[in-house]
Formats: sequence, C-alpha cells, structure tokens
Amino acid sequence: MKTMLVFKAMVVDLEFTPKDLIESCPKSVFNALEYWEQAKIRKKEKHRRQGNAAKRKEGQAMWGELYRDHEPLLEDPNSIGKFITVSGEMKEHHAELKQLIQIIKEKGYVAYDRINGSDFMIVFDEENKKEMTSGLKYPYAGQILTYQEFLDINQ
Repeated sequence: MKTMLVFKAMVVDLEFTPKDLIESCPKSVFNALEYWEQAKIRKKEKHRRQGNAAKRKEGQAMWGELYRDHEPLLEDPNSIGKFITVSGEMKEHHAELKQLIQIIKEKGYVAYDRINGSDFMIVFDEENKKEMTSGLKYPYAGQILTYQEFLDINQ
C-alpha cells in the first residue's frame, strides 16, 4: 500500500503518467511473469534442500562419530598434515562418505570438524568445490579436493 502511495505521489509531483515514470527508470521495471517463474524455482530448490537436510543430518552423524573417535589424535604430533574435513554436500552422499571414512581410517588421516585448521577439505564434485571456494570468508590454507581427486591420490 505504501509503495502504491509513493508511486502515486511521484506521478503527481513529477507530472508524469504512470507509464512515463516507469520508462524513466528502466532498472526498476519488474516482469511479474519472470518473478513467478523464479519463485517456483526457489520453492522447488527449498524443497530439495529440505530433503537434503535429512540426508545431511544422517551424514553428519556418520562424520561426527568418526570425528569423536579421532579427537585424541588431534593432539598427536604425528597427525600434523593429516586433518580432513568434508563439505556439507559430501555428507549428503552416504555411499561416497562411507568409502571416504574407510580410506581415512586405512590411510591414517584424522577427521576434523572445522574448515579452519584442516589440511584437506573434501568436497563432492567440481560444482561443490566452486561453491565452497567462493563461500570462504578467508583464503583456505589447505587443499580443496573433490571426492574423486581424493580417491585418485589414495588408490
């Protein structure tokens, strides 16, 4: 309602027709059909994320169990250079996460629950790698590896 009243006052004060006012501000043009299409996409994405949240929660439980088992290793000098954390998306892919956990155990890596201070961050794929890299507030001192890159160097 307030927006309409402001618009009405601007039309009167500037002595424009509504169409003239809209055309004089091309960056303020709004396509309602495009907005509704984007709203549908956002709604679908929200439902997808909610579904992934349950998967992520289960993956977090798996990772948390490993992390708690590895807590004593965090103080071990032999663990330096072996701290691994994983992205949230990695936790949504249970088969891959289970395989990753197995490799971590076999190769003597240490599960770590924070990005800061980890030596490796394992992400699910290249898209996830780009998301994580662009979302980091500070430069990451470790290596960001996709799940496949991690498998390749540990086979």
